Amino acid sequence: MVDAETCDDGGTGCNADCSGPKPGYTCTGGSATSATTCATACGDGVKLGAEACDDFNTNAGDGCSATCTIEASWTCVVATDPSVCTPVCGSGTTNGFESCDDGSNNGVGCAVGCTGEAVGY
Repeated sequence: MVDAETCDDGGTGCNADCSGPKPGYTCTGGSATSATTCATACGDGVKLGAEACDDFNTNAGDGCSATCTIEASWTCVVATDPSVCTPVCGSGTTNGFESCDDGSNNGVGCAVGCTGEAVGY
């Protein structure tokens, strides 16, 4: 790294002109004899690197975990930033907006869409 540079990790997380980290990365260290270390910034709403999702927070229980992995019984649209996660109705686990999930989505026991009990239950 040259004195005028503030970030140089070989091109992954630093800007091409070495002026600082690219959006979605946090970078530390670096000197004239050692490279900067960069990692994706989970919770910033930008899905990068090994992140399976990034929903703009690090809250557990909303589909995208604090480590940017998709939580069990959730599905996430990750082609957009931030990722949008919704519970999987029929998973047998009540998540998010679901008030009833009996492991099926057939309207017997729980209503189709997992929004409550089916008629007669």
